[in-house]
Amino acid sequence: MGNPYGGIGQYIARTCNNMGNTYRKLGEWNQAQRYLDRARRIYSAAAVEFPGQFKLLLARTLCNLGRVYYHQGKLTEAIQLLEEADRTHSMASRNGMAPFKWVEASNFLAIAYAENNAFAYALLTIRNAERRLEIHRHLCERNYLWQKAYTLNTKAAVLLSMRDQTQASEAIALLRQSEEERLKLLTRLSSRKVLEFHFAHTWHDLGSALRKVGCLDEAVVYLGDALRLRREIAQHNKGYASRLVARTTFELGILEEEKGDRERAIRFYQEAVSIWRELNKRFPDGFSRELETAEAGLNRLVCVEDVFE
Repeated sequence: MGNPYGGIGQYIARTCNNMGNTYRKLGEWNQAQRYLDRARRIYSAAAVEFPGQFKLLLARTLCNLGRVYYHQGKLTEAIQLLEEADRTHSMASRNGMAPFKWVEASNFLAIAYAENNAFAYALLTIRNAERRLEIHRHLCERNYLWQKAYTLNTKAAVLLSMRDQTQASEAIALLRQSEEERLKLLTRLSSRKVLEFHFAHTWHDLGSALRKVGCLDEAVVYLGDALRLRREIAQHNKGYASRLVARTTFELGILEEEKGDRERAIRFYQEAVSIWRELNKRFPDGFSRELETAEAGLNRLVCVEDVFE
């Protein structure tokens, strides 16, 4: 008997996965979830009978669906899906399939762990990703450089999220190394748009780390560059990119407050609050924590101004 998933079923699953990814990149999370979940169901059934063909496709779909839940603020569901993606990638990669995709998925899982304050799990996940990356370096230098920079960035982000002053210096060193790896990629890519997106991540985290060790003048340069790139991206992606803009404007608000420029700090806080409120309307309770934090920063300065008036 032939493979029943080799024809129309596989075509439907691939189409659903592609549609889901398209909606994900546009920030249309509900539509993305609908299509990716359908692809997941088809691939899950197919992978039982034909693991060699469908395990990797299932792992990628689980990872994409986990990212959607993460961006909706559904952290518990996201971690469950990303853990399943990690296990499925493990089974697929025993046959030598796409180890770099497994490293990429591990990065997403580590970030989700860190946001859930599971720092030990996050660091263990990164260490395993680093080990796999070095083992498979010989397969493709470009993919190696890409994922190495990504993993350095993730490790630094986890260290920063621990809110330990002693970790900030290590994070800065990792981020500078990540920036160097991304610069190496400039000569190997036909399009720089995707790389700019990741540069913005590195510069945001580097600016945040520099602020935490008191290097405010250097921090404002990196955060300003990150914000410029993220604003450009947000013109074409109102969902995910707007969330990134909010994070950078909030970080700039903290920095300007520490520098003593209340007026500029208030403007940055106001922009962050406005974005988080809009996202919270689309996804109730999904971003309530970020909104509350931004509002606290804004209200703190507004109250101070009222006192002095």
